[in-house]
Amino acid sequence: ALGPAIHNASCGRVPVLIFAGLSPFTLEGELRGSRTEFIHWIQDVPDQTQIVRQYCRYTAEIKTGHNVKQMVNRALQFATSEPQGPVYLCGAREVMEQEIEPYQVERRFWGPVQPMALPTEALPGIASLLLNAQNPLCITGYIGRKHDAVDSLVALANVIKGMRVLDTGSSDMCFPADHRAWLSCRPCM
Repeated sequence: ALGPAIHNASCGRVPVLIFAGLSPFTLEGELRGSRTEFIHWIQDVPDQTQIVRQYCRYTAEIKTGHNVKQMVNRALQFATSEPQGPVYLCGAREVMEQEIEPYQVERRFWGPVQPMALPTEALPGIASLLLNAQNPLCITGYIGRKHDAVDSLVALANVIKGMRVLDTGSSDMCFPADHRAWLSCRPCM
């Protein structure tokens, strides 16, 4: 059930943090959290993260309790940065049982990574290409998640003569269907 859920979260660009445990790696009580049940010997997966890696924005194994907060914050940073999506962390029981001194991390350093703006010197060239294009086409898919971006796209379509807009997302309203520039809504294949 987890596989299809991660796939859906990836396709829907939903920021989700998934944490999974790993089998203990010590056998005889060397560390708190050592193997204690028969299942610990048969449930080992050599590279657990590779099972979901293709559908996640970030996967990692937490290997020490001393950086759990940094690992979780880094994963959340990937999950909430565009394009958003699921992230997957895992850790062995010994790591999760490790005693550490309480500590704080600066949350302000762990926000979503913001996309870069176009360089100012590129704008005249792009504007010229759009204004002089014979059949200008804008292909959009997820812009509808930012409502002000839809208004900006409509304004652009009102200015660029003959511009057409093809919506490939079909999960959000990316361009109004009653606008003369709207081609249709066709999901990506």
